Parts: sequence; structure tokens; C-alpha cells
Amino acid sequence: VIIECSPGEARYAGIKQMVALARAFEDEVQIPIILNLDHGTDPDTVKKAIDGGFDYVHFDAGELPFEEAIKTAKKLAAYAHKKGIPIESEIDHIEGSSADHTSESTEKYAIKAKYTDPKRARKYIQETGIDVFAGFFGNMHGIYAEPKHLDFEVLSELRTLNPHVF
Repeated sequence: VIIECSPGEARYAGIKQMVALARAFEDEVQIPIILNLDHGTDPDTVKKAIDGGFDYVHFDAGELPFEEAIKTAKKLAAYAHKKGIPIESEIDHIEGSSADHTSESTEKYAIKAKYTDPKRARKYIQETGIDVFAGFFGNMHGIYAEPKHLDFEVLSELRTLNPHVF
């Protein structure tokens, strides 16, 4: 089980409180629970989640210039790995949100020019040392009026160029 916690939720409830909640659920249901800081854009928030006891962090570098994204993710990956925490990252904006999109078309968001460039992703992964890469190939957050149209060629090339990263 993975509990996703946004930076806003972490600020509202508190990092220590989210960790305590996840551990209480884990104790109650007797199964492992991974607490993930999802789409952390602020490096300090990502570090606080790592220090506070989160099990996994996702650094969203989609709004940063590419070279700055590499530099920041590399530092965060080293920081996370010192604490034994896996880190996920992305360099492209994955469209959508957890809001209700059932009256919206996916066509509005599925712009192929915005899809992840697998070669650029390879450079990012190699230079940062992240454990998991979140690519954009038609996948979106949320439920829409019609099915999402995934570009499996982009996904296949991402996998081929980056066989050791999820």
C-alpha cells in the first residue's frame, strides 16, 4: 500500500503527523505501508520529508530549466540515498490533477510535443542517480470523459534507453 501525500497535505497536517498516521495504519492492518511525498517541487520540503520519516519521495522538476533540474535532483538523490530512501523524479509536466475531469476531453492535454524525450530523460537519469523516472507519454492524473491515449513507442524507448530505472 502506498499513501500519497502532496506537499500541501504535508504542510497542512504536518510531516511528523503524516508519518505517525501511516505507521498507525500499518500497525492496525499489519501490512507494509509506503508513505510517499508526491510531486514535491521545493527541495527543502523534499528534504524535510526524508528527515521526517517518509519512505519514498518524488521530486517534480517539471517547472525548472533542464540543467537546474539535473543539479537539484542530483543533490536530492544523494541526500535521499544517504538515508536509504528511494527517489522518483520527472522533468516534464504530467497533465491533470486529482480534481474531477469527467467533463473534459483528454485531447486538450495529450499534446505529443510535450511528451518526454527519451534521450533527454536518459541524460537526466544518468546524471542525477534517481531510482524512478516519471515520464509523460499520454498518461495523465485524474479521470476523464474518454480514455487516455498512451504512446507506447515513447514508453518503449524510455525503457530501452533506461533499463535499470523504473
